[in-house]
Amino acid sequence: MPKVSRKRQHPEPSISALGDLNLDDVREKDEEELALEAALFGASSAIARKSRRKPIDNHVAADEDDELMGDVRDSDLFFVDDGEAAVSAHSVAITSIAPRRKKAAWVDEDDDTLRVALKDQKRLRKLREDVDEDLVEGATYERRLRKQYEKLNPTPSWLSKARERTKTGSQDGDEITDLLAQSGGLLSHAKSKTLPSGVLDISRLRDANISAPATGTVHSVLFHPSPTVPVLLSTSGDKRIRLYTIDAHTNPHLQSVHVSDLAQPQAMFHPTGSVAYLTGMRPWFYTYDLQTGSMVKGHRLEVGSTNISSLSADGSTLAFSGGSGIVHLVDARARQPVGQLKANTALADITFTANSDELVGLGLDSEVYVFDVRARRCTGRWRDVDGFGGSRVQSHGGWLATGSSTGYVNLYNSTTADASASFAQKPRLTKALPHLTTGVSTIAFNADAQMLGLASAAKKDQLKVVHLPSGTVYSNWPTSGTPLGVVSALAWSPGGEYLAIGNGTGRITLWALGWYTKRD
Repeated sequence: MPKVSRKRQHPEPSISALGDLNLDDVREKDEEELALEAALFGASSAIARKSRRKPIDNHVAADEDDELMGDVRDSDLFFVDDGEAAVSAHSVAITSIAPRRKKAAWVDEDDDTLRVALKDQKRLRKLREDVDEDLVEGATYERRLRKQYEKLNPTPSWLSKARERTKTGSQDGDEITDLLAQSGGLLSHAKSKTLPSGVLDISRLRDANISAPATGTVHSVLFHPSPTVPVLLSTSGDKRIRLYTIDAHTNPHLQSVHVSDLAQPQAMFHPTGSVAYLTGMRPWFYTYDLQTGSMVKGHRLEVGSTNISSLSADGSTLAFSGGSGIVHLVDARARQPVGQLKANTALADITFTANSDELVGLGLDSEVYVFDVRARRCTGRWRDVDGFGGSRVQSHGGWLATGSSTGYVNLYNSTTADASASFAQKPRLTKALPHLTTGVSTIAFNADAQMLGLASAAKKDQLKVVHLPSGTVYSNWPTSGTPLGVVSALAWSPGGEYLAIGNGTGRITLWALGWYTKRD
């Protein structure tokens, strides 16, 4: 006969065996576990576990289930899985009691036995919390170093805002909606604000060229024309062009180029920011491509040097002032001479106006010449008010500033709009600034023409910052303790948030302008 398989008979568990346990302790433990399960897995999971752990009586099971499920809300029985786990009130309470901490990737056992003397080295004394404190444990030393680093390198504002949005649950969409709801343009909204006068909100940052200092005098500093490209270019007496990334912390060095046959090099950025033109005490110039790093030498010009130069606002024409008042015009793209302009005296400086078709030259005798670049002729001539020994001239929008060998700077304002500003007719003198005591060597407008930087390289610490809307000089900065040295170059960032100042020792100090940083 075939064998018939029989199921092994398992004895039914004896419920009475549970009587040996302390039911009060079990119940107390179960309540705590159920609270945790409700927080982690949802109320329905906790209820199911509670029902399974309760002794079952077949005769009353249905009634008890009805009573149990009758007290449960439908929302606790079902939920819609949208990809993100729901956080209950219990989980918030538990998280606040026991926050999750990231585990250290590596622990040095020697930290427990390490002792650091804070009095031995000057750079460690700032870590002391008390004057008499000396030896600290390794863990304490690490914690204070971390605190000092966070003090010197604070969390960026954009990261703090992102973390705050994460905590509060707000979305970027609210900011975008508010932005799109504005009726005016973005740029006009920013430009509608007027820089306050009187006190300049300025603070010092790490030097712009701290990662690769220059040797010799800094002849020029300039920021990349695009506000989204934080790059600074400098030229110095060691015949090197250096590029830096400006992050206000380490300012890493990007690249250096040595131009051996160009003494006292200076630079001008093309408006697109793709190339820079290098000039100096030689009758030629170079075109430096920032993307490829290539250097192209231009044709030899009939000038002794190319250091007195200017680039049109549209980037199409280069102008170089030679001897005897001759100005050579060069096609910036082809690097070929295209014409000449003639003044009656040697020119100390030249500058293109905003419309790119007008060139202004300042003579050594303080005579101002205005040229039509397309027609190749002089369209205006007038004398700088109370001028004696012209040295520098700069134009920006409807403004024209002239500097003299006596330290005086005159501010003129065109009667026409900024885009078509013309100085052929003598403009109105807005302000005379007699604040420098030696010859003016640097004049620099900032991007929105609300500030003007004036400097003289003939004497140490000769720098003034002018508030253009009021025509007044800021009195609180620079002070006698500001580390300027002999100021040889200065530049404003296109967004207005930085000021870079080069000096005769190869140093480029960097300063943050609080009003431009905070207004955004």
